[in-house]
Amino acid sequence: MLKLLAYLCKRVIDFVGDFSQTIFGVQLFRLDSISVVTSLNGRARKELEENLDLLDGLKAYCEGYNNEKDIGVTGRYLMNNLAQQNLQVRGDVLQYIEEHPEVNDIPVQRPVFIVTLPRTGSTYLHCLLTTDKRWWVPEYWQMAEPLPVPDWPRNEQDRERINKFQTFIDIMNELAGSDDVKKSHSVHSTDPEDLMMMLTRSMIYFIPFAYESTTAYRNWLQTRPDGFWEHAYKLVRKELQIALSGKGVGGRRVLAMNHICFSNPTALLDAFPDAQMIHIHRDPAKLVPSFCSLCRTLNATFRKASDEDGSRVIGEQMTDLLESSAISLTQLRQTVPNININIPSKPQKFIDVDYERLLDDPIGVLKAVYEDIDMEWTDECEAGFQKFVDEHPRNKFGSHVYTCQEFNLNEKDIRKRFALYMDLFGVRPET
Repeated sequence: MLKLLAYLCKRVIDFVGDFSQTIFGVQLFRLDSISVVTSLNGRARKELEENLDLLDGLKAYCEGYNNEKDIGVTGRYLMNNLAQQNLQVRGDVLQYIEEHPEVNDIPVQRPVFIVTLPRTGSTYLHCLLTTDKRWWVPEYWQMAEPLPVPDWPRNEQDRERINKFQTFIDIMNELAGSDDVKKSHSVHSTDPEDLMMMLTRSMIYFIPFAYESTTAYRNWLQTRPDGFWEHAYKLVRKELQIALSGKGVGGRRVLAMNHICFSNPTALLDAFPDAQMIHIHRDPAKLVPSFCSLCRTLNATFRKASDEDGSRVIGEQMTDLLESSAISLTQLRQTVPNININIPSKPQKFIDVDYERLLDDPIGVLKAVYEDIDMEWTDECEAGFQKFVDEHPRNKFGSHVYTCQEFNLNEKDIRKRFALYMDLFGVRPET
């Protein structure tokens, strides 16, 4: 009932907003960087007032969404709250570190990051690995609300936070079209999620790349110097250290995911020099339209209800984003030695996984990955992996149907644009 009410309220509010702007020329609810800053408390406000680069990013973010004709009142309101909440978390995290400096000494030893293009089976692999409880994996709800620090096992307060965040997810999915979300990217509050959730504390968002009027924000993010990204990942490290300080958490090896189109892998390795990375490779002619379809589904949360679903803009801008991401990945592999000095017997810093093989033989893939990352293979972990595989057949929630043509794309052109990536990693066209 709550989800239905949220859906109806969005439609009514957006209709009133359209009417006001069309008839009276008045845009109801505008994002405003000054209002966001003044809404922050304590260290969060001070941090933003002193960090002019971050403030410029916030201004560009607000400007873009205010100018986007396809985003309604509720979309602008949600985007405003998203920025405000993440900037507040940023300040709270920095304040916590100041008050608990011992957190800086908590080790994040030999983490493993799934750093890959999206729609490559990365979430499947991430969730599959999570069934091995020797890993510590940041969960979706915890990324959204890292403080107070959760303990393990979860206490009653943490369970209430998990349930509250699940209600939020359910409402957002309902606004986007819950059946479509389940088919393309079903998530639960306790599932692992992308480190992008933590990078938003530094005003790093991918959603603006799906809209035409967010040029200023996209230009701002794409021109950030190396130092900006290095600072962003240092903050990610601090969040992980805070989480690892919880009772019953320490001692486990960290596993996380960061899709390369929302990341800077060189800065990630600077922050975690003993990390290993898993790259999953898939035919770009399949992953590009799949990602475009996912973006279209998720962006329905913020878009006004209309015949125009943004497919053309999404196809153009997301293909550009993915192409530049593939170039970043190839440059990383061409410039950073594939040597892990911390494990002389297992020298690979980068582990490559083929998408089709992951789907056809996930247990075989995991055995090879565990060998490369020096993780002991046990009967217990194998049983957990097999149980997950059996319970999560392909297209469990129905087929995710999409075509290149929906986004004004074609497979031949995509493969041509991604030729360097395909050649370097031996990616074959999917039949």
